[in-house]
Amino acid sequence: MGSVRELLLPRWWHYGWAAVVVGALMLNVFSPVSPGFSEWGLSLIPYPVAAAVILANRPGNRVGAALAVAAVAAGVIFIGSWVVWTRPTATWSAYLEAGMGFAVPLLFWGVLTLLYVFPTGTIPRRFSRRIFGAFTAVIAVMAVLAVVEPGPMPVTGRDNPWGGPPWVVGVFDAGIAVLVPGLVVGIWSAVARQRDANPVERTQMKWFVAGTSALIGLVGVVGFVPELPPPYEQMLIPVVVAGFWALPVSIVAAVTRYRLYEIDRIISRTVSYTVVVGLLAAVFFGVVVVMQAMLPTGSSSLAIAASTLVVAAGFNPLRRKVQRVVDRRFNRSRYDAADVVARVTDDLRDSVDIDEVVASVKAVITDVFGPHTLAVWVVGQDSLEDLGESTRQPDPALATN
Repeated sequence: MGSVRELLLPRWWHYGWAAVVVGALMLNVFSPVSPGFSEWGLSLIPYPVAAAVILANRPGNRVGAALAVAAVAAGVIFIGSWVVWTRPTATWSAYLEAGMGFAVPLLFWGVLTLLYVFPTGTIPRRFSRRIFGAFTAVIAVMAVLAVVEPGPMPVTGRDNPWGGPPWVVGVFDAGIAVLVPGLVVGIWSAVARQRDANPVERTQMKWFVAGTSALIGLVGVVGFVPELPPPYEQMLIPVVVAGFWALPVSIVAAVTRYRLYEIDRIISRTVSYTVVVGLLAAVFFGVVVVMQAMLPTGSSSLAIAASTLVVAAGFNPLRRKVQRVVDRRFNRSRYDAADVVARVTDDLRDSVDIDEVVASVKAVITDVFGPHTLAVWVVGQDSLEDLGESTRQPDPALATN
């Protein structure tokens, strides 16, 4: 029989509410209340899905709960904004717009909570737990104040019908300032957890850092790109969406431990191709500039063609060299495995005597794995040659033919 939590919230229930939130986001993708809502809705779609997957497969993990709070808050904001925008003259729409203000602080609470509870769902340090408690209390107060904050509301610009006295604005702004120490302590808590974690948790933190870095990096690159004409500006939207999708995907892979140890390979490939693209881009523009200075005026097409050929010819050799260097740092297990294979291949290439082959294999395996007993079963011989200190007969099912 399942736990009380599983009986009260079965797996299908999590996917059900996630589908409702995704529907609210998709409504703004196809019928946005403003131009920016379409991209935001598309970027946030994987967050409720990730929350549902974690809650369904890891019911006791608070990472899923934090993601669920952020996802539901985003759904409330988007569906509320859409309803208010489509019914601006209705009296009740003003109260709906004021009431959905509580979701904004909860959205920030869900996102920042990930820093405290990832990846196990617990906060191991007492100091971090106290700061998190204070941070949660501030968010609760801000959620209430957001509903009664006087002044124009963000969607329609109407005055808040539930607006309170002017001092509410000052208290709300002070609450935003208090969130900064909570963010700093959350980052410190994540770093401390990484330092004290076991190998599994350390690998999970790698996924989280990789997803966060992709989000910050891709969105940051787009933010620094100068304003482009409309046809080219649309090309940046997939970059932003990919950045926002990277974080929930990495969280799901880390918490559910699906292909957990692939992170080193992903980081290695990402770093390698980033370095290669950067170097080749520098070579491309450098060759173009040099050739344009050397060739007569009007030969820019020839310079571009020559640069393209240089880049195409140098891509694979440069990629292999960069990949080898990067693997030593970010994908050590693959580099070590390749090194072991290379050692065995070199030793066996010119060996024809069975004793030399056995000695070579024994030396490599002993150096890498350090087994207590090592034996080789040679086909065609009636006896088993024991290569270890023990005379114990190996299991024939485990012997190597």
